[in-house]
Amino acid sequence: VILGGRHPSALGPPLREIWTTIWHDVGPVIQRALEGEAVYCENVPLTIDRFGYKEDVHFTFSFSPVIYENGSVAGLLAVVAEITKQVANDQRLGFLVELSDRLRQLVDPVEVAVTAAEMLGQHLKVSRSGYGEIDEAQEIVLVKRDWTNGAAASLAGQARILDAFGPQVIEELRAGRTLVVEDCMIDPRAGEAYAATWSSIGTRSLIVVPLVKEGQLRAIFYLHEPQPRRWSEAEGALARDVAERTWDALERSRAELALRTSESRLTLAIDAGRMAVWEHETATDTVTATPELK
Repeated sequence: VILGGRHPSALGPPLREIWTTIWHDVGPVIQRALEGEAVYCENVPLTIDRFGYKEDVHFTFSFSPVIYENGSVAGLLAVVAEITKQVANDQRLGFLVELSDRLRQLVDPVEVAVTAAEMLGQHLKVSRSGYGEIDEAQEIVLVKRDWTNGAAASLAGQARILDAFGPQVIEELRAGRTLVVEDCMIDPRAGEAYAATWSSIGTRSLIVVPLVKEGQLRAIFYLHEPQPRRWSEAEGALARDVAERTWDALERSRAELALRTSESRLTLAIDAGRMAVWEHETATDTVTATPELK
């Protein structure tokens, strides 16, 4: 798995030829081992190409010299463990904790959605991210506000007809399946037939997480790129987690906002409808009044 598409042709050639792109990182470590020093490196970030595309990966490895009787180095024992998934999971959990802490402090529903979009957009280094709500007729998606890094135009205030993105795309979303598209122009679900729609929002690659409640598509959480992009499994999983937490935070903030509005109206009604009251004590012939008369 570590060699990917290089296996089995990588068996035999020098390491420098196999890992040319990362030799500046691992070469000095191997050289230290060849000089007789045991080396241990933990959680080393690297960018490699083993399946035809670049990946950000993490490895923990050790190189131990194998010594001849005369003291010279005969070779190396290399123990290598890829920990990419473990690191990604740790980063994901850390991000979700931070996100929950931030959202818990917000009371405005729009601020909740924008904050979640901004945090995820910056974390995954995307061009645009946002939250869109679906109308009751299940025909239109409306974006109130979103976040961009400047490379893509904002979609804030725009309403789009869902079917304009293609029936297969919308079918995926209505079924509650996360939509991951590396290139809209060649993905059969998006395709050239709907190129004008994708072009109108400056999107070539995307992740869209649908929020389906009680069988209805209620909202979407989206990540957009103006150029083709390969999305990792971890990025898709994180987008799903953020979408669910955003929905929960929105529901909480809306409930709290409705409660505050209701309490405010009740207070106004009581204040507006309050009547003055007199009391006459016949035994002493004294009159007392409520504060409104004082």
